[in-house]
Amino acid sequence: VDELGRGTSNRDGASLAWATAERLALQPQTFTLFATHYLQLANLRNLYPSHVRTLVLGVEPTESRLRFLYAVQEGVASKRSYLTDFLAEIAGVPPSVCATAKRLSQAIDFDPVDKPSARTRTLEACCLVAERLVWLRRS
Repeated sequence: VDELGRGTSNRDGASLAWATAERLALQPQTFTLFATHYLQLANLRNLYPSHVRTLVLGVEPTESRLRFLYAVQEGVASKRSYLTDFLAEIAGVPPSVCATAKRLSQAIDFDPVDKPSARTRTLEACCLVAERLVWLRRS
């Protein structure tokens, strides 16, 4: 599934992508590759650790450039904005526009992955208990 919810508001797109990814993750014997820019979806790995993995394409940033590793790795996309740090300039966007974009990106930065809500933490705990109960029943 590639970029489900793209072209809608962030809230609507993330909600649709989350609901779809969660439904697919809970289907027995289903393998799904889900590509998204909605970082909130990474929380699904906490809710369903035996069903969901998060993978990224590796990059090594330096002070002046990105080195693309062309390798899939465990993890979540970096919070660092490669677009405003490197990619916009590579694409020929004027440096003054890139500098403004970088300042704006830092001003509105938030981290939906590292700071789950109390409700999310409660759901994570409930899901872990439920997964363990199902595992015990099957063993």
